Amino acid sequence: MLFEDKFMDTYDYGVRLGDVEFKSLSLEGSSSLLSNITKEETREAVWQCEGSKSPDSDEFNFNFIKNS
Repeated sequence: MLFEDKFMDTYDYGVRLGDVEFKSLSLEGSSSLLSNITKEETREAVWQCEGSKSPDSDEFNFNFIKNS
């Protein structure tokens, strides 16, 4: 059986994989993902992260970002 054959649409346009149904966002919830993010929201999100963690493989951790 192909990988694609294991997926099927559900009545609410969600995705089902075997017996597991993945939840989907409402139209309002998905629209909120497209809204603009303010500098304050970005700063708050970065400052909530543990400083020695790196969001990417470039080895620049959050302490580097916070002190820039």
